[in-house]
Amino acid sequence: MRSLLGGRFGQDGDVAWVYRHLPIQNLHENAPALAHASECIAEETNNENFWSFSDLYYDQQGRVADLLALATQLDGVTEEFFTTCMNEQRHIEKIQNDMKEATLAGGNGTPFNVFIFKEPINDQMKTLVDDINAQVGSDALTIISDNQL
Repeated sequence: MRSLLGGRFGQDGDVAWVYRHLPIQNLHENAPALAHASECIAEETNNENFWSFSDLYYDQQGRVADLLALATQLDGVTEEFFTTCMNEQRHIEKIQNDMKEATLAGGNGTPFNVFIFKEPINDQMKTLVDDINAQVGSDALTIISDNQL
């Protein structure tokens, strides 16, 4: 979805993608570790590989037993930094805060997307939402007004 929106609106700065973790362990037992791994990678690479890691993981349809082996495939990620970061659980508080924020916004599963628009939604944006929902085969995007937040 990020690539669909970013390619169409992100190049000119029309869309800012803000990510919040919502690792639901009941749905995916490795979700908390995956969330933490992505933050460790972002820390070490100045956020350069956050999305690359996510893409790499999901390209393998979540069939990854060794997050370290996956992480170190990315440029700039070192075994020592990643292992230390994971063991120290450096980003647990951030992830917990993300979970609270996502839950308060109505999130109860992933993906969960909230869009806040500066301007009233035009027909082009409504068409984009319909197109994305058709491509992903669900109602992944829902438009709500700012007074619903």
